[in-house]
Formats: sequence, C-alpha cells, structure tokens
Amino acid sequence: MIPSPDFFNNAAYLEYLKTHQAHQNTSASGRVAGSDLAIEIIRHLDIKPGAVTVEIGCGIGRIMHLLHSLFKADAYGCVISLPAVEHIRQNDTLLADKVHHCSSDQLDFLQTSSVDCVVMWGVFELTDQRRTLMEISRVLKPGGVALLGSVKNRAYLADDEDSLAAHRAYIAKSIPIQYSDVPAMEALICFLGMEIKQRAVFKYKRDLPEGKYSLDLHAREFSEAMYIIEKSSTTPADVTVTVVPRDEKVKA
Repeated sequence: MIPSPDFFNNAAYLEYLKTHQAHQNTSASGRVAGSDLAIEIIRHLDIKPGAVTVEIGCGIGRIMHLLHSLFKADAYGCVISLPAVEHIRQNDTLLADKVHHCSSDQLDFLQTSSVDCVVMWGVFELTDQRRTLMEISRVLKPGGVALLGSVKNRAYLADDEDSLAAHRAYIAKSIPIQYSDVPAMEALICFLGMEIKQRAVFKYKRDLPEGKYSLDLHAREFSEAMYIIEKSSTTPADVTVTVVPRDEKVKA
C-alpha cells in the first residue's frame, strides 16, 4: 500500500511536526526520539564536511539543521507535506532554498550518482519502501551511504505489547505506517547494489525514545531498526536512458 499524500497535507500534520520535531527538541517527546539520539546514530555515517547530504522526509528541518551546523554537510531536504515546505520557506532563512516538495520515490531534483549521504529519520516506515530504495540507489554515488530510519519490523516480539497496541492504533486511525518484511527488504537492498553496513536494533518499541539499542546484523525479531547502507556497485537502475525523437532519420 502506498501512503496517501493527503495524510501529510493538512494543518493537523504540520502542528504535529511543530510540537514534536522542533529544532530545540533534543530529548524524546512521547514516543518521538529526540535529536540527541539522531546525532548518535548519524555519526555512524561518517559525514565529511561539505558532503552533499539529502534528508528525505525532512519535516520542518530539525535534522537538516543538525546536518548543516554539527556535521558541516551541504544539506538539502525534501518532504511530501506542502504545509511543511511552506513553513520552512516562510520561517527558516537558512533552509528556505534548500527544501524541495516531492515524495521519497520521485527525487527529480537530484541527478543520478550525485549524493554522498541520504538521511531518513523516522520516515522510512511512511514511504513506498521498494520505490524509495530504488531512488536512494539511483542518487547515491558509489561509496555513498544512507540511513534508513526507521524500519518497522513485521516480525516484532510476541510479548511487545507496545508494538501490538501501536499496530492496532495505526489501523484504527488510518495512519499509513508500513511494516517491513525484513528478509525481503534486505534482499532488495543487496539487489540494488547496496550493502548493509550496520543496524541499530531497538528490540522493544519502548526502547526507541529511551535510546536503547544494540548494533546487530543478525536479529530477526525486534520492534524496529535503523539501517546504515552503502552503495557498493552500479545496477541497471543507474543507467541514463537517452530518448531519441521518433521523427529522427534512421541511419542505414
């Protein structure tokens, strides 16, 4: 199921972002992890000063500010929520010309193999994951890295009552959370010419806001994880297709 843009394009969603994901929110807010945890996880990407870095699903710019100020990246962002884009452009002079309105699977403002780092913080679960991974593979340079946060595991632990309650709430409230078939998703990552370098695994749902995780590439049952992946090889998806006008003379 592809999440509907309608969920993100309203005043209520913008207010949610302003409440839980303001720049000054360094600690957890409810079930939303704070930027202190984001900093800890993003450090694993080893972002170099000046690296072209794109945050997919940038909200109102909390992580983009960290990428710019703390990691010294040449940071850009995109988000499917038009109210969020307008909020940034009207209220944030630093990021106003760095944010784009588009979905995670249509990064048309980026050329193939043009990006050093891609960051997704708490939004991978709200995307068309297959098509998003294809776009990430396309835009990353060979050797480029990406953070997928968060991957909600379809196979969460049977005794994780918080995950079960949240799953039921997503259905009841029509929140477009997408659970991942982890083995299939990992196979797709490799098929698209990328390698899984590390996973920050949050065993239970309550572990995320508490910043409690383990670096584990082998666990199969867990609430969610943040993946660090690297573009290791080119694939047919990287090929630029040249379109020839149909009325062009055919050469003998």
